[in-house]
Amino acid sequence: MGSASSSSSSSSSSSMARPMERIHEKGPPPLLTKTFEMVEDPSMEAIVSWNEARISFIVWDSYRLASNLLPKYFKHNNFSSFVRQLNTYVAQSKPEVSKKETECDDEQPEARRSD
Repeated sequence: MGSASSSSSSSSSSSMARPMERIHEKGPPPLLTKTFEMVEDPSMEAIVSWNEARISFIVWDSYRLASNLLPKYFKHNNFSSFVRQLNTYVAQSKPEVSKKETECDDEQPEARRSD
């Protein structure tokens, strides 16, 4: 009789969510949260902003991004390092995305050809 009540309580407790089971799950990496905050700031639209669909962002002024924004959010002011970190994150999180799809236009001179 005692075993019947313990089996029903164990089966019901296993189906219930336990508050502590997600305690060690991590949120987005700091690179993404800091980049999101930077791009989301409407006062920075002349430097960096979302594209129309809000699925990617555009750096309008890489010099001002490096000199004014990067030091606020990161431990450096190097635009190339920032781009490299983003490319590395994309390559690690989405291996099916080709490297060419994630590179900055500054690193793809062939993208500017008019032939």
